[in-house]
Amino acid sequence: MKNTFKLEVMNTQLILTKIEQDAFKVHLKHLLKSKGMISMCVEAENLYVEFNPKLFNLESFKSDLKDIGFPLKQDINLAALHIAV
Repeated sequence: MKNTFKLEVMNTQLILTKIEQDAFKVHLKHLLKSKGMISMCVEAENLYVEFNPKLFNLESFKSDLKDIGFPLKQDINLAALHIAV
């Protein structure tokens, strides 16, 4: 049987304490009900998200994380970086 789920590992900007992890788990709990979301795990340096890519919009989820203040590490797109000289 083919596994149709995808696992995304997202890094945090800082190391979360146990208290911070527990607080974010409470804030993220409502996102578990999102269509296509399978599971989620918050750890000190990572957020693991298992989802069905046909039903779940990962970029929208990342936006929701930013909205609640989750310290998601941002990837820098060098193509969009402009340097004034």
